[in-house]
Amino acid sequence: MKRTLFTVEFILRTEVKKMGQQSSKNDEECSSTDELAGEDGEDSRVRVTKSKSNDKLSDEKFDQASSSSRECTTLPKPFTNSEDWNTRFLLGNLENLPASARKLFSIGKLYLTTDRKSEREAGYQSLFQTLPLNSEDGQENNTPNFSSSRCNDHSTEEENNGQNPILHHVKKMTNLFVPMKNSAPLNCTQTYVQWRAAHDLFNMYSMCMPIRNNIYIQPIDDFPQFITSFIFTTNPIRLTFFEMLQGFVQIFFSGMEVTIQPPIFVSDEGWSVKSRINEITNQKQYCVTDLYPFLQSVLPRDGRCIVGISWTDLYPEGFNFVLGEASNIQKAAVISFGRFEIMNYNAESHCDVSQVDGELVWKLLKTISHEVCHVFGFSHCSFFLCAMNESSSISDALSQPLFLCPVCLRKLQRLCGFDILDRYRLLYKFLSNLDQQFGDSPHLKEAILWLSNCIEYLTSSIED
Repeated sequence: MKRTLFTVEFILRTEVKKMGQQSSKNDEECSSTDELAGEDGEDSRVRVTKSKSNDKLSDEKFDQASSSSRECTTLPKPFTNSEDWNTRFLLGNLENLPASARKLFSIGKLYLTTDRKSEREAGYQSLFQTLPLNSEDGQENNTPNFSSSRCNDHSTEEENNGQNPILHHVKKMTNLFVPMKNSAPLNCTQTYVQWRAAHDLFNMYSMCMPIRNNIYIQPIDDFPQFITSFIFTTNPIRLTFFEMLQGFVQIFFSGMEVTIQPPIFVSDEGWSVKSRINEITNQKQYCVTDLYPFLQSVLPRDGRCIVGISWTDLYPEGFNFVLGEASNIQKAAVISFGRFEIMNYNAESHCDVSQVDGELVWKLLKTISHEVCHVFGFSHCSFFLCAMNESSSISDALSQPLFLCPVCLRKLQRLCGFDILDRYRLLYKFLSNLDQQFGDSPHLKEAILWLSNCIEYLTSSIED
């Protein structure tokens, strides 16, 4: 029998208000038009004209837009005309979104405006290791410390007096997301517009079918007793190990329903799945790509995708080991506990997973959210330090953020329709409960601190 977690009534679909009165009609004809993906209910065609009235929003219109927002937040002024096209290509049209969503997604323009000469040469590093920490003498301190991501709300009066409020606002948001090195033109990366065009085309058939908003979690084979007997307590609810993962996925992909399937056994199902004994670890591994078609075959008709969870480690064809992989075409992902990573493996010192602790939970939260995003068509992110960055080892994967950057979050919000602020608050509460039970994971603590700063940024005004 399917086990469905308690219904979480947390999706508040914020009513979109118009951004003010429409501007007067242009005196000149449009010289050209660029087709960019817009939001539901908004014009998907962005006009490019020589008319000054269409180059940028007037200050008066911006003031009207800000004051009409239901949120207590005030947004920075719109992008300059020279940046407008790239910004829209990267993030789409933000005008008709709720204020908190516009405020968060607008941080994405940092990728287009950051001085690349000052960035580290590394392709990506941990979000918590690259944020600048201001020392007492005012010099930048590169010591890894997540506290550097805190908004500098306790700046001295001397620093705040005379400081442009917009600059102070920008300083806050740059502490949340770190742009990566801009090494390729936008049309060679997966921007929001490119993702949406591909996603809508690939899922065109679904327009004639019932809406599929269910994510199914599928345990594969047996699990040890300490996994099956584990209980996570979040007052007043007690959750099993898989229900705990279910609750996280339900919040991370707010707007989707998440259901746990009864366990299936590869041998009983008669699936033709290749397995091997790894010559380095001497442990069994499943070929991950062989599992996709069989998971797809057990995906219920109302399922958007299915995620298999295996205690047995995985490998892709031609490689030694993988923590998880996904197929957008077959709507399936498979993750494992990553018990015996090949890299730096030492038979004498290596210990198998023997208990549920904060770091194990962090590993699974990172892996399942990353792979489900791949199922939804997300490519690896090359814009910011992000949950969708590519990794070459377990340590790389675990050091990356749990949270999506503005560009990737823009895609997920379009897909799920959640309220940005509500989702962050629910994630904060859920991870705080995890930290209370485990208390041994620095990654969980860093994630909670980041969420606190992000929520503070979204609920503050530009004058703070």
